[in-house]
Amino acid sequence: MKTSHVVAALVAGAAAGAAVGLLFAPDKGSKTRKKLSEAGADLAGTLKDKFDSMVNSALFTYEEAKDGYEGLKDKVSDIKDKASNGIHQISDTAKSLTSK
Repeated sequence: MKTSHVVAALVAGAAAGAAVGLLFAPDKGSKTRKKLSEAGADLAGTLKDKFDSMVNSALFTYEEAKDGYEGLKDKVSDIKDKASNGIHQISDTAKSLTSK
């Protein structure tokens, strides 16, 4: 499940819960407002944690991709160097054979 779907479901669930809570609240208005305030703070904390987690995950994935690219680039460079050296060796061997 995508993180964005989880966040959207979390927000929708919190909104629905708040609406139902207001409709059936047995407490005084001040107490209900306090509860809503606390629930809102909890929701904000949860959303911040989820967002931070998504950002960290994206940064980690970027770093892994960048490291993988650098490693691949180094390997390709090594292969090019070895191929070039092999071509020069073959060329030198061919020249030495034809000059005999």
